[in-house]
Amino acid sequence: MACTAGGEGLPNTVLSATSRRLARRSPTSIPPGSMSCPPTLSVEDAVAAISLAEVASWMEKLGSLEGKSIGIGGTGFAACVMCQCAKHKGAGQIIVAGRNPGKLERARANGATHTVEFNEAARSVVREITSKGADWFLDAAGHQSVFEAGLGYLNDS
Repeated sequence: MACTAGGEGLPNTVLSATSRRLARRSPTSIPPGSMSCPPTLSVEDAVAAISLAEVASWMEKLGSLEGKSIGIGGTGFAACVMCQCAKHKGAGQIIVAGRNPGKLERARANGATHTVEFNEAARSVVREITSKGADWFLDAAGHQSVFEAGLGYLNDS
């Protein structure tokens, strides 16, 4: 079962706000004419499509997630896509850790079964939810502290 980018459930407001931010941060050193997009595709949407495809590709590499528990560190655009893909692939528990209550709610709207405040207690909360620790951890934040904390969410087997 393939997890395709841009699946149902991703609110357009998330897509457009994030894609605009990503487009502004994209490198401008690409020589003009070296890449082309259909004339009807905005730069913002092209950047979002690349981001969606990258996340979907990595999620596909995980194989079957049927009944598995997934911990996700971060609450941004990539985390929302990871939630959708994990749900699509049958994950039993999708646990998102983050700091922003509004973004944690957005993660729930995109498929998270549980949300956890990212703090000192997050590790024990994730282990309590799963009863053994998560089967997988995905870093959607790109911060060393999130990655290191996420390793503690994993089961010991």
